[in-house]
Amino acid sequence: MGRRLAVIGLVVAALLLLSGAGMSVRSDYARYQQERQSVASAAGISTSQPPAVPDSAQPDQQASALPLDPVQPDSQVMNATPETTTLPLSTPKPAAYRPPSRIVIPAIGLDAPVVPVGIDANGRIGAADFAAGHFSFSKYAGEPGNCIIAGHVDTKGEVFRWIHKLQPGDEVQLFSTAGEHVYRVAGQRIVDPSDTSALADTPDATLTLITCYPYGVDTQRLIVTARLVSGS
Repeated sequence: MGRRLAVIGLVVAALLLLSGAGMSVRSDYARYQQERQSVASAAGISTSQPPAVPDSAQPDQQASALPLDPVQPDSQVMNATPETTTLPLSTPKPAAYRPPSRIVIPAIGLDAPVVPVGIDANGRIGAADFAAGHFSFSKYAGEPGNCIIAGHVDTKGEVFRWIHKLQPGDEVQLFSTAGEHVYRVAGQRIVDPSDTSALADTPDATLTLITCYPYGVDTQRLIVTARLVSGS
């Protein structure tokens, strides 16, 4: 019996302690609310509703919204033809100017094929065997400038055996795939092998014939010059 009374006493004491703590908490909260209202009133702030968020702080719904439909491509852009750039090519020679393929000189009975020749491995200008040789670096038949043709005089066909007999006014016919080009002899001269002036280009359509001289000796060079008169 005495033990039960002791236990009941402890329970009652505990309840009284908890009730006092709760009242203390409520009292403290009420006092906090009163102080908060006093501070807010002094600052001119209402505590009945939370402060409004300014419009500038609101998220921009239009800016953040995703488009409902995908962007459609511009049909003009889709159907546009890409531009192409054409690189400039080297200008070909006109069809009227082609390499000579045949030379005819009625005054000396010459009729021979013409083939292209160049500079050999020793740096010397070549000559064709049993044909006249057109210097490939010179102008074509009928073309403005210097068309240069060389031939042997005493060997391998002796194509230019008699060109030393040519006189001013004699006709030289030069043929190519573009047609016939007629030149007339203007003159001739004898030079040393070291004289390369005959290889220089000219402002007008010129035909230069070159061979060795004299016959059987070949210590010099015979140069015959002719000017274009038709077929240009």
